[in-house]
Amino acid sequence: MARIAIRLHHHFQRHIQGVDLSTTFFNSSEAAGHPSAVIERSGLCQLTDTFPVDSLWHENDPKHAEKKLCLRAWISAKVANYGGSLPSLRGAKKVDTKPVQYNILWSLGTMVKQHDILARAQPRVLKNEFDAFKFNKQDDMVLHNSRFKTRVRLNKDRQSYVEVKNEDGSVFKGRTIGGKGKTIMISFAGPSLKTKTPRSISVVGLEDPSAAEKGQESLLLRILQGHVNVLDAPFVRYLWFCSKQDTTLLRSVCSESSHRLGPYVDHLNSSQRDVVDAMTSTSGSPVVVVHGPPGTGKTTTICSAAKMWLNEYHEPVWIIGHSNVCVKNIAEKLLEQNVDFKLIVSRDFYVEWHEHIYKEIEKHLIRTDSLPKDRLAVSRMIGSSTVILSTLGLLSNPTLDNNGTFTIVPVENLVVDEASQIDVFDYMHVFHHFRKTLRKVCFFGDPKQCKSQPHVLV
Repeated sequence: MARIAIRLHHHFQRHIQGVDLSTTFFNSSEAAGHPSAVIERSGLCQLTDTFPVDSLWHENDPKHAEKKLCLRAWISAKVANYGGSLPSLRGAKKVDTKPVQYNILWSLGTMVKQHDILARAQPRVLKNEFDAFKFNKQDDMVLHNSRFKTRVRLNKDRQSYVEVKNEDGSVFKGRTIGGKGKTIMISFAGPSLKTKTPRSISVVGLEDPSAAEKGQESLLLRILQGHVNVLDAPFVRYLWFCSKQDTTLLRSVCSESSHRLGPYVDHLNSSQRDVVDAMTSTSGSPVVVVHGPPGTGKTTTICSAAKMWLNEYHEPVWIIGHSNVCVKNIAEKLLEQNVDFKLIVSRDFYVEWHEHIYKEIEKHLIRTDSLPKDRLAVSRMIGSSTVILSTLGLLSNPTLDNNGTFTIVPVENLVVDEASQIDVFDYMHVFHHFRKTLRKVCFFGDPKQCKSQPHVLV
């Protein structure tokens, strides 16, 4: 509802009020439910197959857009008017655009519109490339993926299904039920596939939403429900809603001379020294934007600043990027310079896919599935390291919040490499989440290498 309300206001310039059904029937501690889960939780009916309902919200089919919209409205009305739903709806916190400042609504509307355009361009059918398959005793298919980008993933939210087409033209639909690394298990209802020969295997539907996407949705909802004022987050103001005072602060220059940097910059050229000075200065601008084409020493500069934060100021720094490979490259440079760091990487990316690229930095590696749940154990695992590397997606992962990682190593200094590869909307919920600790943000990148031109930040 929050996203729809923002889009309607942006297009028609009319205020919208409504109830978000995806959160109404779930406790505050639970994530918002998918449409099929909302239907079942409301008590309206039980669904034997949830995908046909949920897929109505998978918007990139212009031929059936009007029909899907009507069915979505009809389902929402049925849930809202069901007898058991009324008490929950009456007490629900309303989504309302009216109390939100116009400039905030306009900015959110622009970003949501751009994000939706990119989302609609994503394919809803992904053809899988596999090396081999077999069947276990339960007639489940055990599939061995051959490529990371086209792999069949474990889909916990059931936003997709696996479609197998055989040589005889028959089609079977299945669901992922488990797996590890390159291997995934798929269960099929109905006739056995054992005697068939798959011609093609595809994933139909959407991937599970990432932690970053969930963070976006949560922030939008809380803004429109009046729980959040984004202007309370300094870095959200600096980048989107800059006041006169903020402008003065952002234009401030470091008053300290660069000779204080000492041996940390001896191997750098003058412009690189200036960047390290701006990054580590406590009196300069809280936002540092660095444009550097390939080969200009961005990674070397980042590592020099990290060494200063670690050894001179004893301050924590998080270094993030849009991809695991981007972050891994920085880790290798830190290793060369004998910097104590930890690199957090997801199990899905690491196991059986990219283990080989982490061999040199193995002792600095923390896999997400090995992270303890209690703060003391996390503290022992991180040790004395105050330089932490991860992707932006992992920085949005609630697991790091729940186990105390951000308490042990606060997000005070944040360095973003290849920043122009990231949709600017992806930053907002991160800046808001760390509004109480974040003091310095440094963006590195090259706009000519950006992922999508409308979202260039650097």
